[in-house]
Amino acid sequence: MWWEPTDELTAATSREVGRLLGRYREHLDETGSGKFGGQLVWGVGSAPGGRSDWRHPLVLASYEGLAEAGTPIAVGRYPWPLLIRSIEGRRGPVEALLQRWDLTADTVVDVTTRPLAAAQVDSTDTVLETRSRTMQATVGLPCTLLGSSDRAFITAGHLVTGNGDQVEVGATGSGALAWVTGTVVEWSDPIQSGSNGDYDYAVVRLDDPNDTVGTLNHAGLEPVPTHPHQPKVIDVYGRLPTPVRRTGSVSGALAQLGDAARQWLDCWQFASLPALQPGDSGSVALGANGTPSADRVFGHFVGLSVAIDASGASIPGAVHQYVQDLRSCLAAGLDQAISI
Repeated sequence: MWWEPTDELTAATSREVGRLLGRYREHLDETGSGKFGGQLVWGVGSAPGGRSDWRHPLVLASYEGLAEAGTPIAVGRYPWPLLIRSIEGRRGPVEALLQRWDLTADTVVDVTTRPLAAAQVDSTDTVLETRSRTMQATVGLPCTLLGSSDRAFITAGHLVTGNGDQVEVGATGSGALAWVTGTVVEWSDPIQSGSNGDYDYAVVRLDDPNDTVGTLNHAGLEPVPTHPHQPKVIDVYGRLPTPVRRTGSVSGALAQLGDAARQWLDCWQFASLPALQPGDSGSVALGANGTPSADRVFGHFVGLSVAIDASGASIPGAVHQYVQDLRSCLAAGLDQAISI
C-alpha cells in the first residue's frame, strides 16, 4: 500500500498488496513481451472492509478478458472465493492467472473495464493544450511555486507532453470568458513509466503576471486510512458538460493500475453520480461536507473505466473512476517545487 500500516491487520494487508504488486508488474512485463495475448488485470490495491477497517487486498480483473473467454461475469465487486465458485467449469485465462497468484480468501476482485485517461478532444475552467489543440482537461487545485511565490494550478499530466508546454485556459473568474495562456513548469505522466508506473500531474503557471489564480479553501491533505476506518466520501468538481460537483464514495486505494499506455501509481478509486466525463481530468477532489474528511484534498481526477450495458457495449458513464493521490505526488518530490 502507499502508506505505512498502523497495526498488524493493516501490516498483513500491506504485505499482501506488495506481493500482488510484484505479480502484477511481472504480468505487465510478460504481456509487453508478447508472452500473453493481452493484459488480464488492470491494477491492484486495497479496499475497506465492513468492520471499520481497511483490510482487503483488491485486484481489478479485466471484464474484456473474461468476456472474450466466454465467462459472462457482470462488472462489480466480488469476494475472490465467490467469484471462483461462480465460474466453476467456465474458467479462462483471467481466472487461471489469478489462481497462479494464490489470492487470499479475503481478497476482493473488481471486474471492470480498461482504465482510460480522461482528457480528450473536450475547474472548473477549461485547459486546452496548444500544440495540437485536441486535448482538454480541467483546472484543479491552486498552488504556490516555491522560490518565486508565483501562483499556479495543478491539472492532469497526460494533457501535455512535458515541461515548457503551453496551454490556454478559459478563465471565468472575472465574470466573462477570457482565454489566457500558461506554461507547464512541473510535469509527470505515467505514459513513459513502463511496468513500474508513475504519477500524473502538471503544474501550470500563467504567463501574464496580471492574470491570477483564484483561491480554493481547503483543510490540507487527506491523511492515509487508519483504524478504525471512517467511510470516505469525496466531491469532485468537474467541468463537463457543465460545471457541477460530483459526489461519490471511495471504494479502494490502488497501488497501481492502468493499461499498456499508462500505469498510474497511488490512486483513490471511487464512484459518483453523475459520472465524470472525458475532459474532466485534473478536477480537484475534496472531502465532502459533513464527513470526517470535509474539505481535505484527496487529489485530482485522472481516469475512468467506462460503463457497459448487459450486452457488453459501452454506454455513457463510468463503472469506476480514479483520483491521483496528491499526498503521494508531493512525497515523491513535487513538494520541492510547490506548496498548497
